Amino acid sequence: LYQPLIYDACTKMVSRDFANLLVIRSTNSSATVSDIATLWSTMSMPSSIANHHVAVVVQCGWNDIIHAQINDRIDQLNINAMASSVVGAISALVRGPLAKAASVSVYIVDYPEVTAETGLTSLVCEFPLDKIYNHAGVVDIHLRALNMYSQALMISAHKLGYAFVPLKDALHLIGSAETMR
Repeated sequence: LYQPLIYDACTKMVSRDFANLLVIRSTNSSATVSDIATLWSTMSMPSSIANHHVAVVVQCGWNDIIHAQINDRIDQLNINAMASSVVGAISALVRGPLAKAASVSVYIVDYPEVTAETGLTSLVCEFPLDKIYNHAGVVDIHLRALNMYSQALMISAHKLGYAFVPLKDALHLIGSAETMR
């Protein structure tokens, strides 16, 4: 419901404020933290990146948590190492292929499911999320793991001077009783 609204707002902002913006997308909805380096290598950079201001927006880690939870391995998941790995991979991208850009801004987004904990998840989820979001006890474990990951990402991102986007915190009132009034 809210994704199209957010997308429309972002599209209008980009066309108004960033008319000369070059967008390079690299998306893989099934990627895990260990796939980030491969994802970077498949991106095609412009031949002259030196004249461009680059914004890198990354959201990664949710798939790792889902896979660990579905396979009853959530306790074996090292969330701090996972967050450090994501931030380290971004840093390698900034120091490597993007080093010649006019400027590079990094934004790390923490939470993939912005409707979680807002009352908008009443739909029956499909596989693999059906093993998580349709059961209260499992949802509690899942959300705690995501919150731990969010904190670990914030710490790792701030250590390297990257902007951290606490998406869940920013949108936590969407769909709540307070905003519905």
